[in-house]
Amino acid sequence: MGTGGKSLLATIVKSDTVLVDFSMTALDYLKTKERNVNLGQKDSTRSWQPNISITLADNTVYPFKGLVDFAEPQVDPRTGTFSVRAEMPNPKHVLLPGQFTKVKLLLDVRENATVVPLKSVIIEKGGAYVFVMRRDSTVERRFIELGPEFQNQVVVERGLVPGETIVVEGYHKLSPGVKVKVNNALLKKEDEDQSQTPDSAKTEK
Repeated sequence: MGTGGKSLLATIVKSDTVLVDFSMTALDYLKTKERNVNLGQKDSTRSWQPNISITLADNTVYPFKGLVDFAEPQVDPRTGTFSVRAEMPNPKHVLLPGQFTKVKLLLDVRENATVVPLKSVIIEKGGAYVFVMRRDSTVERRFIELGPEFQNQVVVERGLVPGETIVVEGYHKLSPGVKVKVNNALLKKEDEDQSQTPDSAKTEK
């Protein structure tokens, strides 16, 4: 899921060690299996575990993460959903029993992923592409295969090599073969923005 991944409604059921109960659909379950994630089971081979973040009533994000520690092994035929539970610290008792909140569930971490700003991607009938700068400062149109979105970026599954320079702004004025000039100030800002985000691209449900 992208920045803006799908949110789920959840209920807080304990005040000390906070237990957050929420539901997922059968489709969500299939997504976890596609990513080799077994909810409620710790996997020592991973450098991370499935976790949740929650948004409070004032739209602020709760500062602690919750680890998923239980998932109902069967779907409720009446609702088409199954129950999942996560546990998180509640040192200041900000979260209250019975309180409803929105949950985002982290299902996958893509390490060493190639990511580009969403605003640099053009999507047309033929597919998604970006303008890539060649060594002679001309640009070429490069079709790419998109993966999950993360904040204002998107994972590129195929079509780009790490380190290539792409056009982020003003691409609507371009056509293949046109010469461009790198805006070093903008490039520096992009590098700074990148340094403030994790090295890996995360996908959320």
